Amino acid sequence: MGRRRGRRPRRHRPGRPIAGGGARPKRGASRTPQRGAARLTRRREFRCRLTPARSAAPPRAALAAAAAAGAASVALAPARLEAQGWLDRAKQKAKERVERQVDRQTDRALDHAVDSTAARATGEGRARPAADRGRDPGARSADRRGGGGGSDAGWSGGGAAFVNYDFTPGDVPLFVEDFARETVGDFPRRLTLRGGNGEVAEWNGGRWLRLTAGSAFEIPLRGPLPPRFTLEMDVAPAVDAINAVEVLFGADVPGRWQPLDASRETVLTLERVAGGDAVAVWATGGGVEAGARTRAAFRGGRPVTLRALVDGRYLKAYADGERLANVPNATLTRARRILVRVNANEDSPAYLTNIRVMAGGRRLYDALAERGRVATQGVLFATGSDQIRAESKPTLDEMGAMLGEHPDLRLTIEGHTDNAGDPAANQALSERRAQAVRQALVSRYGVDGDRLQARGYGAAKPAAPNATPEGRQQNRRVELVRQ
Repeated sequence: MGRRRGRRPRRHRPGRPIAGGGARPKRGASRTPQRGAARLTRRREFRCRLTPARSAAPPRAALAAAAAAGAASVALAPARLEAQGWLDRAKQKAKERVERQVDRQTDRALDHAVDSTAARATGEGRARPAADRGRDPGARSADRRGGGGGSDAGWSGGGAAFVNYDFTPGDVPLFVEDFARETVGDFPRRLTLRGGNGEVAEWNGGRWLRLTAGSAFEIPLRGPLPPRFTLEMDVAPAVDAINAVEVLFGADVPGRWQPLDASRETVLTLERVAGGDAVAVWATGGGVEAGARTRAAFRGGRPVTLRALVDGRYLKAYADGERLANVPNATLTRARRILVRVNANEDSPAYLTNIRVMAGGRRLYDALAERGRVATQGVLFATGSDQIRAESKPTLDEMGAMLGEHPDLRLTIEGHTDNAGDPAANQALSERRAQAVRQALVSRYGVDGDRLQARGYGAAKPAAPNATPEGRQQNRRVELVRQ
């Protein structure tokens, strides 16, 4: 045993007794021998508890080990500082999100209180008719978006659910995917998985990409995004997720877990509002933060169509028929891919389908004056029907305004389909759709019917090969031809 650290050995001084009546009391000890010995014993025990055992290693080895540890900590300092910076930014981002979520929840509660008061005053908000009770929420959604009947020549537009809706899709398909030809259980082959877990699944009457973990995937493009483009996708966000879907258009898109640099790129976010009865769309980053929650209810987890229209730096974002973000100065880099990040888990999965990225979108009259004909993807129909969907209203508004501003303009409205299905059925369907557009212009916009003709060509005049989803999408169109 070595000497106890911190204590000097007692040295006998010549001429003085080692013990006895003339001995000098120990420092800190009582003059009474019994009390002094007890107190000294307690102090020694306390020091033993505080004093660590001495290492058996030589002092030089201990110093070398300490120096090596110090060098390692210095070498790791930049990585630790960088990780700490990411953690701090993530904490700040989470704090801001929580504060914003609380504000939105408060707004939702106030809106609910106001709506309830109005409903009691007007008699609204009572039980649904028997025909609606028990129906699947997704089926009712399909009726509102393009299904239910109408007395006005197949026109279902102009409903109260469409607020400030001015979305018109591009006219050149860049990427189109509905997973109809994908194998159930596989991850879609045309998408690039960056992380997470997902598979194609049968859900809500179609095939969807089902994501059961925090995931990221890329939509690949053949070239950089053009100055003007549109994005559409049907999304059923996870019920208990915040920041359910994020869309990034930039070239330097972050990885799956890397925090976003809000100073560089504007990110489009769709999230479910607390309580699950509404969704919100936000455009944040790049010096802007804009968006709002939907006025329509989304109870039951029904899907919502997320849309974005980008023209230069101008970004507009929509949820179904509501424009929720209107940003004239977004920071958007054009890349050869679009990154989509989804927040989900096994107990609360997210679903996506009907992804469409379209380029272009000139004014109808400009294209018509230049080429004598113009094709539009903005007139949408319910599947297998001539029922015009409500999303078609902005395009029909432009047609009606164009015919009103140019009273001498006479047009032939042509309906075209892809080659899927029976050719005779496609021919008949294209004729009915062309006639439905003509009738909508006459009845809704007061256009003289003698100025308009309607013809259907089925799949006889394709604008692109039907071998790809993009080609089939381009062939499903309405064309206006100057007479």
